[in-house]
Parts: sequence; structure tokens; C-alpha cells
Amino acid sequence: MMDEGNVQCPKGKWLALNDCHYMLDLSRSRRVKRFGASSHIVHRAYIHEEENEAIGMINAWFAVNRKEPVKLPRGELSNTLTLPEMLRFFVFQTKSQKFVLRKKDYSRRIIPRIMAPQPRYLELTATRLICQTVYGPKNWEDLRTHAGSVYPTCLEAARARRLMNGEIEWQMLIVEVAATGTPYAMRRLFVSILVNCVPANPRSLWEDNVEVFLDKKPSWSQDQKVAHALRHVQLLLARHCIELHNFELRDLFEEDDVPFNLNAEEETDNPSFDPINVTEHSKKADEMYTMLNERQKIVVDRAMTLMKKEGVPRMMFVDGPGGTGKTFCYTAIYHRLVSQNRSVICVAHTGIAATLLPFGCTAHRKFSIPIEVSDEMTCNISLDSPNRKSMQSKTRRRLFGRSMYHRLQNLSCAKQKRRKPVLCSLWITKRHFDVADLNDGLTAANAEVFATQTPQGLPPHILRLKIGVVLFRNLDVDQGLCNCTRMM
Repeated sequence: MMDEGNVQCPKGKWLALNDCHYMLDLSRSRRVKRFGASSHIVHRAYIHEEENEAIGMINAWFAVNRKEPVKLPRGELSNTLTLPEMLRFFVFQTKSQKFVLRKKDYSRRIIPRIMAPQPRYLELTATRLICQTVYGPKNWEDLRTHAGSVYPTCLEAARARRLMNGEIEWQMLIVEVAATGTPYAMRRLFVSILVNCVPANPRSLWEDNVEVFLDKKPSWSQDQKVAHALRHVQLLLARHCIELHNFELRDLFEEDDVPFNLNAEEETDNPSFDPINVTEHSKKADEMYTMLNERQKIVVDRAMTLMKKEGVPRMMFVDGPGGTGKTFCYTAIYHRLVSQNRSVICVAHTGIAATLLPFGCTAHRKFSIPIEVSDEMTCNISLDSPNRKSMQSKTRRRLFGRSMYHRLQNLSCAKQKRRKPVLCSLWITKRHFDVADLNDGLTAANAEVFATQTPQGLPPHILRLKIGVVLFRNLDVDQGLCNCTRMM
């Protein structure tokens, strides 16, 4: 294909073309080049809650607004900007925690963005929305002020400004699904809305539709029905390491009102409930061990040997192509450890991989790992979270991961100092070659030849879409609703 396409690169560099992730259409590269070496720059702002003692960008923004206003290159004043607009004219210095005016005007090329928190953090989400709306506040009180009223939290201020998502659509969704859905399914839907969709007022959403969430059992009182439904919601939220008080729902029921005759299907939603006892785990481990081949037994035996070493770091890395029994070995090790009364945590990098592990969960969810890879990243598990308390109470914690290899590759690449690439028709991701040299060899290439080929790792020249639905986030790992899952 390279010879037919008149590619003049040395043959030793053809491998880079097969390893690339994206290739632009060569016939349109001239249109892209008119933007120069860089068409725009994205600058990100990070926010924090009011109780956070760190200075941060928000407090630095307040400090600029309290000073004498400075006229900016485009005519605005420094004390009449929102937090994203500050990034167009100012640079945030992390050491001094201050905004410094830029020496040159790059405001037309800068695209400012505030990093969005996870939907579960309502107060932080409300703070982000207000910082995108309010101009020139001097303190937190100004940020929480609307129409002459000072609200106690940013969440209430955002609701007063009608900035929070879901004033009507979630109410309409619940009414539509309730026509055919069972109370059990409605409670799962309600949790999905809480975790993924940032409703404006979760408490009002529950109270306005409380009857569709309750089981119709004549022997139960109304308080017992509400307590039973909210307990189920609490169990579902615990799988996402969230509590009811995060959505202002904890004071709606008492633990004493929960009935004892609970459904077995709801016990499966309990993250601490294991339907198999220790004896059955031991029997399952013995059965799986007899089914292992010699190389798989080496992996299992090595893991059990490491378990006997105390006080030293222990880690195993298992690699192999698909179908060689890696997941089978993980499951055998899990059952063997649980049969020894050890607490085991099974995590994976992706939601689909987590569904293959016993009680699997994504590592980012379990340990609150940031999505952005950096040398300074840390786990964001709060001290008072139930996830931290449950992990602290475990006598032994073991981690089994899947699909971690490319994550380690990305982490190692993040620590390398990369050359700033020029705008080109080829993006190299796996092998490091001089991009400019490759571009020189592609200038005379015939684009029609490449349009007829689809090498491994490259997208098709013409993308033909199929009718269907594909999930783009992990809605429910336990139910198999993971990222990239195809739906009917």
C-alpha cells in the first residue's frame, strides 16, 4: 500500500503508520494548515468548596476583584469577569496561588473551561455553575448572593438562579417509566438519575413521586414502606461509594422502621452481602484449581505464596492474549482467599472488565482515582466516607486488575518530556519518530490509494453508522450497563 500510495518515507518508518491512531485526510490538510502551528489553547480552571482551606483559583479570583480594577486589552475591567474569563487574560501561578496578568494578549486564542466534578457532588457542581455565571465577586458571600438575598450554600444559590439541571425532564421521565415499571425498577432508575444526571433537587424529586417507589404491601405501614424503599436506595448508592446525605435524603426515614422480611433480590444490591458461605468458596476454589493448566497453576500458586509474606510490598503482573485464562485465574484466587476469611477487593480499569470479576468495580470508582494522569495525582477518598471506613476495617486488602497495561504505558509517557509536534497529517502514539520527517514523505502521497484500505488500528475512510444505541459511560456495572455496551 505504501508503494502504491507513493509514500516516500524510509521503509523502517512504515511501522509508525500502522501504529498510529488517527490519520487526517491528505486532501484537506491544506485547509487545516492555515490556522498555523496552534489554532487555540485550552486552559482549565479548578474549583473547590467553601470549606476547603486551600487558597485555590476561586480565592485568587476574589483577590483580583478586591484590588483596583485594571483595564484589559479588549476593553473589559479585571473586576467584571467570570472565573473562566479570568483565564483569557490572567495566568494562575500554582506556587504563589495568584492570578498574574498576561504580558501578551492571547484572549482570542484561549478557550477557558472549568473542570466538571462528578454529578454526585451537588455542592461542587453548583459552585462550578455559579462561577461560570457571576461577574466579579469579592468573596464567597457575593458568590452566594442572588436578587439581594444571601443563600447559605452555593447549591441553594444555584437553585435560586435556576442553574441546576433537571427542573422538569427528570419528573417527566419518572412519570413515563412508572406507567410500566415496578417499584424495584423505579428505585434503580432513581439512583441512576442521582449518580449520573445531577437533578436540581433530589429531595423534591423523591417526595413528589414517592408512591411509585414504594412496594404495595398491605401489612406494612406508610413509614415502613418509605424506610424499606430508602434503604434499598441507600444500598444502591453504597455501590457507588455515596451516602443518602449527599442528596439530602438521610432524614426521611428511621432505621427502626425498616421491615425485617426483605426481598432476596434487594439483598443482592447490598455491597456487603455475599450469597456464598466460606465452605462453598473453598469448594469452588478446589474445583477451579483442578481445571487449571500448568502455567495457570504457576500464577495461582505465586499469588498464594505472596499472601504469606507480610510487611513487604507485593504485586503481580499477569499478561497474555485473550482467551488464555487470566480472568479464570483471578476468580480462582478470589475464591481461595475468601475461603481463608480474607477480604478481597476486585477492581478493573474499565467497566466491561469489572463485570468479569467477582463483585468487580472500576478502580477509579473504588479508590476515587482521578481520570487525568499526572505525577502528583492522589486518590480522593474523603476521611468520613463509607468507602474509606469499609476499606480501613478490612484485615487484608488485595487488588486484582484487568486492562491496566495501557494505563501504565500512558503514565510512563506522561513523565517523559515530549517535543511539541507541528500540525501534521499523522498522529504518532506508540512509536517515537520525528513527525516532520514523516510529513515530508507524505506530501506526494496519493490519497485515493489510502481511501481503499483500512489497516489494523485505523478508522475506515467512509464511516457507515448502524442504527442502535451505545452507552458512553458506566451506568451500572453490576447489570452489565458499561461504557461501549451496545443496546437494542
